[in-house]
Amino acid sequence: MRFLRAAVSVLAIATMLAAAKCAPVQSQPKEIRAEKVITTSPPVIESARPDSVVLPYGGVVEVTLSGSGFIPGKPGQNTVHFNGMAMPPVPATSDGRQIVFAIPEMLSRGGGAPPSTLAPGSYTVSVETTSGRSNAVKIRVYR
Repeated sequence: MRFLRAAVSVLAIATMLAAAKCAPVQSQPKEIRAEKVITTSPPVIESARPDSVVLPYGGVVEVTLSGSGFIPGKPGQNTVHFNGMAMPPVPATSDGRQIVFAIPEMLSRGGGAPPSTLAPGSYTVSVETTSGRSNAVKIRVYR
């Protein structure tokens, strides 16, 4: 009986050693790269630069929105709302912290109404992504 127990123990040890040689343990971590940034909270606008613009007749002015939670990549997946009007989606920087959009001279009000010239005044700007809509900031337009 003792001989049988010793034989089983030797067989168990030999099996463990063979298994250890067949499946080495990797001790170095592997780097994993993610191509998409997933945001779960609505974007936040921290600033608009410039926050006051002179809009020339027949022209456009670019404004940079800085903040967090914008969706990076092209084509753009961020909808800028300028005074309630949704503009075509715009891209964000690769870190999702800035968006550059253009304030147009003419605004389309939809519903078949003809576009109207943007009048001087203070306008609200917000950004909408799949995670929700941001806070609004004001941009002053002069003519």
